[in-house]
Amino acid sequence: AMVSVKQFLYYQGLGNVYTGVIFNYPIVVLPILISVIVGISARFQYGLKAKVLHAAADMLLAEIYKYRTRTGDYGDGPDKHIGNVMRLIVDEVATTPVSEISLSQEGAR
Repeated sequence: AMVSVKQFLYYQGLGNVYTGVIFNYPIVVLPILISVIVGISARFQYGLKAKVLHAAADMLLAEIYKYRTRTGDYGDGPDKHIGNVMRLIVDEVATTPVSEISLSQEGAR
């Protein structure tokens, strides 16, 4: 689109040295900038990691409430079952991209 605007301005006799500078640099810089932004967002995947952590937290919370109320699988011998379920949820989260980030609070205030 910018190239056609530049050609139109030259055709109308409105093009000069500054028109070339104004239209040439964005044509080179914008694709580079867009590819860097897309690369950063693909590398860090903040949305996916947040969704995975939120879902895991909800699953853990549901299991905690089932354990406290002794419902579902927790009617008989709940202590062994809660440990297995917690380990299963943590193992599932560890197989996602979330395992690439640090969840420690070092440096957090």
